[in-house]
Amino acid sequence: FDGWLNKRKYSKYAIGFSNKNIVLVNQFKEDIKGIYNLNDLYTRIKNNGVIEVEMFNKDIFNKLDNEFKDIKNKLNSKQKIIIFLKSFWDDEGNVNFYPESRTRKLRGRCSNLSLLSYLIKLHNRIGLEVNKEYDNKGLIISNKDMIVRFKELIGFSNGVKVCKGNGVNKDRWLNFEKNFVLNEMIK
Repeated sequence: FDGWLNKRKYSKYAIGFSNKNIVLVNQFKEDIKGIYNLNDLYTRIKNNGVIEVEMFNKDIFNKLDNEFKDIKNKLNSKQKIIIFLKSFWDDEGNVNFYPESRTRKLRGRCSNLSLLSYLIKLHNRIGLEVNKEYDNKGLIISNKDMIVRFKELIGFSNGVKVCKGNGVNKDRWLNFEKNFVLNEMIK
């Protein structure tokens, strides 16, 4: 969800990923190396702590471009949907838990309205009720039973931590693993 395919000047075909979460960045690197046997990855860290990884390869670019165009047809089983949604939640998901105000919710940001609608449909297909955020820029799970179901069906990958985003997660859970906070939510 924080990745890109970008055809640049002089026939450079860029494939990249950026994130503050080192676990996700390392997973991207391992996947690229393992699947495509490529070691020519360029890594840079921006001033805001975002790590960018990029490679250039026309054949892989074209293959991935074609795969993404057909993604809806490829998500044809519950298992594939769960894998796809787990990558969304690992990357874009926030865990908001404030016991003193009894607030507990999972939020996943997505500003593309057609993708947001599709994400909601995918959650519904696996029996997980989600709602659109009030600003239509994400989805939310706030019902405790649905949060428990989220944990059972999707959860977060081990090692993925709560990162500081654009004005969110400025609380005590910063740098805790998302799974830890999720478990605290449903106690």
